[in-house]
Amino acid sequence: MRLKLMTKDSVKELDLSYLSPDVLSAAKNFADLKYQIDLTGRRNPAEIPNDLHGRQRYGEYDGPYGGDTFLESIIPFLPSDPDYEDLGVKLVPIPHTLGRSWHWWPEDCKGDEEKIISQITSPEYGKYAYYYLVKELGVIYAGEGKNRVNFCRHHKIDRIPVKVIQFHYPQADTIEIYYVNSHIGADVIAVLNERYLQKVSHISYALPLLNAYGVRVNTVWPTKFPSIDSIYEYGHLAKVNSKFRNCTIDLDKISAIGKKPDYFKAGYKLYGRLINAFSRH
Repeated sequence: MRLKLMTKDSVKELDLSYLSPDVLSAAKNFADLKYQIDLTGRRNPAEIPNDLHGRQRYGEYDGPYGGDTFLESIIPFLPSDPDYEDLGVKLVPIPHTLGRSWHWWPEDCKGDEEKIISQITSPEYGKYAYYYLVKELGVIYAGEGKNRVNFCRHHKIDRIPVKVIQFHYPQADTIEIYYVNSHIGADVIAVLNERYLQKVSHISYALPLLNAYGVRVNTVWPTKFPSIDSIYEYGHLAKVNSKFRNCTIDLDKISAIGKKPDYFKAGYKLYGRLINAFSRH
């Protein structure tokens, strides 16, 4: 039996029409942000925060971060093990896609441009690249085939065929952003389902996309939650290890600690000091 080859006419565009114009615009701007940060980091890495560009966790690479790492450094509550759905090969919009020129940049390909364009616009070649779509946010990041994203930007190629794998992001009405103050200064934190807490390190980058999505922003910390000081004091005992990609604190665990007798809490404080002391060595 002969296998039927895909043709350019047989590959459909990735449908993002379910997203609002505001989310579509914010997602595009977010992808532009990564591209500009990568360009700046290439010229002067010292201008870019270490968690957005630079050496990887295990020291194996120094340069632009992958789209997944970049995204999770900015946007809270990305799931660590989501239910993935394979959508097959689709024409993916480059303006919405986070790439990573880790192996080569567009100008490294002089003389080979036509060959590369022929390859990356081929549906058959596209089967070997896979990109992830965060469905509710309209943000796409490259898994395999990272280098071609910036190549396409450089050559004004708007869409290429790749395999698309989508997963879901929490609903907007389950997330709230809070600007808070404590004894150690001002912070921005996000709370999911009135239970899980994450720090937002780059709120100016996160807010346009989260605002467009419909996430609420507050300046008053609710009294129904544990106090900010108690979160700083006992947070090391309330970490969630598996649900999300970033460090997460379970507010229910903090509340449970707050109900313990004072002598229990004194023990928790001593334990925390020991942990901090050993972590400095």
